[in-house]
Amino acid sequence: MLRPFLLLVFFVAALPVQAAMDLFSLRIPAPPGASQQALLKQALGIELIRLSGVGVLPGEAQTLLQTPERFVARTAYVPWQQDGVTLGQQLEVHFARAPLLKAMEQAGLEYWPLAMRPRVMVALVWSVQGQAQPVTPEIMQVRPDLNIEPLLYQLGIPHGVPSDVNHPLFHRPVLSTQLVKQYASGHDGVVRLYASDSLRDGPQRVALDWESLLPDWPDESKGHLKAPDTLDGVRQAFLALMARWRQQFDAVADVEGHATLRVLADDAESLLAFDRALPQAAPFIVEGTMTTVRKGEAGYDLVYRGSWQFLLRTLQHLVPARVEVNNPVKQEITLQLLSKQMDAKQKQVTQP
Repeated sequence: MLRPFLLLVFFVAALPVQAAMDLFSLRIPAPPGASQQALLKQALGIELIRLSGVGVLPGEAQTLLQTPERFVARTAYVPWQQDGVTLGQQLEVHFARAPLLKAMEQAGLEYWPLAMRPRVMVALVWSVQGQAQPVTPEIMQVRPDLNIEPLLYQLGIPHGVPSDVNHPLFHRPVLSTQLVKQYASGHDGVVRLYASDSLRDGPQRVALDWESLLPDWPDESKGHLKAPDTLDGVRQAFLALMARWRQQFDAVADVEGHATLRVLADDAESLLAFDRALPQAAPFIVEGTMTTVRKGEAGYDLVYRGSWQFLLRTLQHLVPARVEVNNPVKQEITLQLLSKQMDAKQKQVTQP
């Protein structure tokens, strides 16, 4: 059992949410007196679940927790602040991408990359004694027991949360494709959760109903569960959803495809930055061979794993760019780099 490491998920209400999610870096609370070795073990337990999308680690993967330092590139203690007030310390861990992915593969865990995960709008409604309260980011600041954003960060779920209590996603009774398209633009779908607190003592005091609709994947599901508290219920619901979502990736992960990529840029530095970033798409872009290069343009032959749609998502997540499909039958793509953002993006995606 991985119980000590799963328990840490319940403490995430104190963790910050990062604007740009990086699956290979993580912050966890660092209580006074806690040894760094123990904290690294906790962080790696969370990280393995985060990278793979599984709910509980298999036995072979748990052996990796015995030597967490093997997979750490660097660490730093940083202040944990809220509203300008320092509340304690956190340990920031940057994991070494290549050694960790290799060890995961050997332990039977497959990496589920960020580009292959849906970005979802998450609407939580909390109810007690029949009074329903839409949970906005403002509410989360004063109700850490309802703050789902750090939990989603730990699970590696790209997401947004409605900021207005009157947002239709909180109130419309039917979650339809039209509703998703109209009110969750920029997202692949919506996850809506209803948590009800019985106010009774006992191990399962919260009832949680959830529904999910991702029109273009496509995926639609509903569920009901009971949990000790709201965050635990939300965590259970998302682990179930993650299992569904990555099934689509698993179904095509071993299929190999070939594509021709034309990269356009305003300057040579941007082309070089893209060429440096391309290996970060491994192991899903298996090969990226440069075939031509001239002023403002480079050509590549790509060998990739997975579906055509996953390839496009991978390229969109790799660098700031506009993606144009020239010929879906011949699998020809043009990538127009957004030069001014390339340097910042390259620093973000490059792992030690």
